[in-house]
Amino acid sequence: MASPDAADPTSTEIADENRAAAAAFDGKQSFVAVAGTTPVPPRKSVVSTLIVFVMIAAGLAIVAAAMLLPLREENRQLTHDSLQLQREVDHLKRQIEVNRSFLSDIMTDPQLALRLAMRQNAPVETPGTRIDLGPGAKSPASQPFGQSPFQITYLPPPEPLPPYQSDLPRLAQAWFVDPSRRLLSIGVGVFFIAAGIILGAIPTRSRATA
Repeated sequence: MASPDAADPTSTEIADENRAAAAAFDGKQSFVAVAGTTPVPPRKSVVSTLIVFVMIAAGLAIVAAAMLLPLREENRQLTHDSLQLQREVDHLKRQIEVNRSFLSDIMTDPQLALRLAMRQNAPVETPGTRIDLGPGAKSPASQPFGQSPFQITYLPPPEPLPPYQSDLPRLAQAWFVDPSRRLLSIGVGVFFIAAGIILGAIPTRSRATA
């Protein structure tokens, strides 16, 4: 009677192949054990992580400065202009109060009404009829009796505020407020952000330890 191996040569060949593969696998494991090398997963160093963080932070700071500083300067300019307008409004309010007081005095003060009537009925002077009393003497027109109602109620306007001046350094004004360089600053900030993100996505492989 024939043996099972002789009857089925295919099974014998499969068994031999399995034993050869197992031996080759054991040989690889022994070679790795002898060499003493172990696979190390990719990791990032502290320096590279710090560089990526600094680049992204610098890019965000540049973009934020280029977007917010012009708005700050515009608000400060509007505040300066509103202060000047408020001074003018206060002057107009005081002028209105003086005019009202003058009109009230006309109704209650007969002498003031008489002076205004005399002023209104005064004859028009022809050139050369008034005697020049010199630079230090006061002419009759400069006396209180000769003043017009407008001169009596006139209030001098307030002194204008000094021109607005930014408190930012010149470098910040040149690169973040100036419209011609503002877009360039935004582009530089976006470049730093993109470079930091790309460098942060690339892992750094460490050397295998022997």
